Amino acid sequence: MGADRAVPVPRIEQAFLAFSIVVTVVQCALLLNGAAPFRDLVTPYTGWVGAMPYMMAGATGPSLYARRVRTAPIVRLALGIQSMILVLNAGFGIVDFAMFHTLQHDPNPMLRYSAARPIWTVVIPLAWAAALWRARPSEK
Repeated sequence: MGADRAVPVPRIEQAFLAFSIVVTVVQCALLLNGAAPFRDLVTPYTGWVGAMPYMMAGATGPSLYARRVRTAPIVRLALGIQSMILVLNAGFGIVDFAMFHTLQHDPNPMLRYSAARPIWTVVIPLAWAAALWRARPSEK
């Protein structure tokens, strides 16, 4: 019965949703024609669609706010799904590094690969995943 209690949306979820929105807006702004020089500058560090993990995982967040009653199992499930999406995307970041890390000096900025890219594609998604996973309400 305790699992049916209403619970607030954890602060870390609110922070993650805000981060996801900001990163997604910046990613969309980079698609504008005038943003090409900045896009060419950041792409080696973030990849072509650096906001993808946050767009996908963040998309599950608003469902928590749409519910009138948020029970512990619903919040637990939503944060668990977000964590798994981020871990999966970190796996893609590892594969990306394994396949393309040799392109560090490619003249094409869209193909150039920075040695620091795994920070954006692996470390940060895993950090968010761990924080969201820890914030899940207990089953008790």
